[in-house]
Amino acid sequence: MPKLLVIVGSTRPTRAADRVLPWVLSRVRAHGGFEVELADLRDWPLPIFAEHMGTIGDLSDPTYSEPIVRAWNQKVKQADAFVVITPEYNHSVPGGLKNAIDSVWMSFGFRNKPVAAVGYSGASGEGSARSSIWRTCSSRPRPFRCATPW
Repeated sequence: MPKLLVIVGSTRPTRAADRVLPWVLSRVRAHGGFEVELADLRDWPLPIFAEHMGTIGDLSDPTYSEPIVRAWNQKVKQADAFVVITPEYNHSVPGGLKNAIDSVWMSFGFRNKPVAAVGYSGASGEGSARSSIWRTCSSRPRPFRCATPW
């Protein structure tokens, strides 16, 4: 069965994602077509992106500079599809979410895999955050595809 990785992009202590997450999980589990796994970025204290060709090594099995980045890369590579739950911060996604995506870009763990974004925000809406996910996805090496629900 294909694996769907649900990524919670906010790490704030009072995040609204904790109210959105049960709804998203109920929907993806009800679909029945995926083995669903949760990746909460609170549990992944990734260092600020600083990888380069010298720290990555073999592109098919990157070593990376930190063991947690290597583990995150494996988690991403094992998934067949993604749902990203994200708030909108300053017309974009949280820095930690962008960092989590950028940290493993070289290994192509997201390559050829669909990505859906579920956005939420206060009064301003979340369209810019979902748009930011789209831009991040579409800037990955081709043929990466990103699906957004609009």
